[in-house]
Amino acid sequence: MDTGHAFADRYTRVSEKHSSPKGKGWGESLAAYALEHPVDPRTAAQRPFLRMVSATFWAWHSNYDLQKDHFEIDPQTFESKPRRNRERS
Repeated sequence: MDTGHAFADRYTRVSEKHSSPKGKGWGESLAAYALEHPVDPRTAAQRPFLRMVSATFWAWHSNYDLQKDHFEIDPQTFESKPRRNRERS
């Protein structure tokens, strides 16, 4: 088997459950792997999972007015960056 998709198809056919191997355990293992290997060696970029966890954390703990007054979203990268001018737009 060359791909994860081929493995999942084969697993579904031969398992007694006849369901995908991707469940809670799969997700927990994938999250643990991402935490242990935060950079994808194929792209040298931070894993999307970690970016989403970080975004969720900051969204939950951020102050909307402070964020709006002091930061702006870069339209090219969608990253939050300090405002160039401190005036509201």
